[in-house]
Amino acid sequence: MREWCSRQKKNGLVDKITDDDRERAVEINNQYPMINQASGKSTVDTYILAHAERNGCGIFSQESPRVNAAALYKIPDVCDKLQISRIRKPKVFLKEIGFN
Repeated sequence: MREWCSRQKKNGLVDKITDDDRERAVEINNQYPMINQASGKSTVDTYILAHAERNGCGIFSQESPRVNAAALYKIPDVCDKLQISRIRKPKVFLKEIGFN
């Protein structure tokens, strides 16, 4: 896994999270709670959303929206709220990035 990550970084496919991303991730979680405070689950989701919003890019996620309004928000829910495009189907994603 480390080798794969190194290759992605060399290919310019890894971007550092900025302080702006960190601040926005906190704002996103405050407005649309996503992080399970007991388990820490979904901590990365807010950074992904903040980064996508700042850079005007979309997100590929096969996650389903929440079904219970009392549940934590999920990526599709927040993408809709922040108007971040989201692709759910792998075929569509691969076509979007030019992979045939």
